[in-house]
Amino acid sequence: MGYVYSDEQMMMATQVAYLDFKNNSGKCNQNVQEAIDAYISEHCTYDSSGNLCLKDAYSGDKYVEKQFEVVSNIVDLQNSSDGRINLNEWTIKNVCNDEHGTGYVGMLIDTGDGNAIIGNRGSESYDAEQLAKDWGIADIGLLESKLTTQQERAQKYMEELWYTYGDEYDSYSVTGHSLGGNLSEHMAINAPAAMREKIDHIISFDGPGFSDEYIKKNLDRINNMAGKMDRYQWSWVSALLLPLPGVTDRIIKAHNEKGKIFPVNLFYRHDTHNVEFDGNGNVQDGDESSLSQLLGPIVEYIEKAGDDPVQDILSLLGFTLAAVAGCKVVAFAIAAVYGLKLIIAAVQLFVSVASSIGEFIQNIYYNYIAPQVSGIYEVSISSMRACKADMLQDIRSMEALNASIDSLAKSIRYDSATSSYYKSRLLLAQNSLENNINKIKKLVNKLDTYANKYSSVDSRVAGYFV
Repeated sequence: MGYVYSDEQMMMATQVAYLDFKNNSGKCNQNVQEAIDAYISEHCTYDSSGNLCLKDAYSGDKYVEKQFEVVSNIVDLQNSSDGRINLNEWTIKNVCNDEHGTGYVGMLIDTGDGNAIIGNRGSESYDAEQLAKDWGIADIGLLESKLTTQQERAQKYMEELWYTYGDEYDSYSVTGHSLGGNLSEHMAINAPAAMREKIDHIISFDGPGFSDEYIKKNLDRINNMAGKMDRYQWSWVSALLLPLPGVTDRIIKAHNEKGKIFPVNLFYRHDTHNVEFDGNGNVQDGDESSLSQLLGPIVEYIEKAGDDPVQDILSLLGFTLAAVAGCKVVAFAIAAVYGLKLIIAAVQLFVSVASSIGEFIQNIYYNYIAPQVSGIYEVSISSMRACKADMLQDIRSMEALNASIDSLAKSIRYDSATSSYYKSRLLLAQNSLENNINKIKKLVNKLDTYANKYSSVDSRVAGYFV
């Protein structure tokens, strides 16, 4: 199938997504080549062989060194493209920088041909905050069926882009490396329906998969994007969790990290600069890395197996013994997967038990002790139910208003700047209204729950005096 962008161009977008935009979020108009040149001018120099290197003044600055790796990757990829990538034509039009919130960073890149790429940043580890948010909360959170905070933010950003730019572009492509690849798949399958029609291609570059629970929960949305998604694998990272149905999984050609000895080079293989492109800027078929060959089937077994902690413990012990016997690198890697699962399960069990105990104590206090002993509050159950009825009427009125806005928005076409502006504003208003409706519905449910609880308490108290 012919796509708008080559694999090489999509890979470049994943690298551009790592560029520093700490003080920039929202609409912008930053030429990519100019941003690269500005960084090189301030932070870099060239050695006697003409190689790009960091100025001595910045040696030891982890953040600047990390950005230097990004810029070096971009320069190397551009040079090896033989003119197929011209960053003078690429402009960053919009940035979502939630680095100090959820940790998510993504951007819309206008490639100067009427199309755009949405690039998503992957896991970072240059400071403790990014380690916790990317490798901890976001990556480990993928084991669950519920969304991670970065998945939620990426999905919201997709909606924001559509309501802001709409039909301004002929097509949108979505990509990311590592965690960014997982986020790319998630935000694409959950994009607004009209935007999904304009998505040309989604590539996850060596990104982890999804939990079995996530796939079951989102199967309909996943099926809607079947045939548009590719996941390129070349390291152990893409062997983690399960691929989405309808995704074309392809093992591509890449080399182990140069300058690293075995088995360390197996873990560094995940870096993007190890991928080898053909003369047309596309990936090539390759061989699965030895580590992912072993981890893949085991991770799939763990993910799809029933929740049997005894079996997990026995398996963990077995692989640990194998490590002692000699197959240390592989066995310890496998044991780590089991160990991580057990740790997460133990934490979840602890949180669940603690929460249950807390709810039990609160239930005793609020339903029995406080009403019967303190006598501080007098609750009118009839007033609570009357309030509930009023709120339900408000919901019906808001839903009617929402339907009117939806009808009006659908009648407006993207045929002028003015109409596009008003249509986008209506869609934003509709989205805000829907959120408020959902919040009021939750309040109604809580109100009903508490009214029933107070009614039950009244009956119990009355029972003591009958």
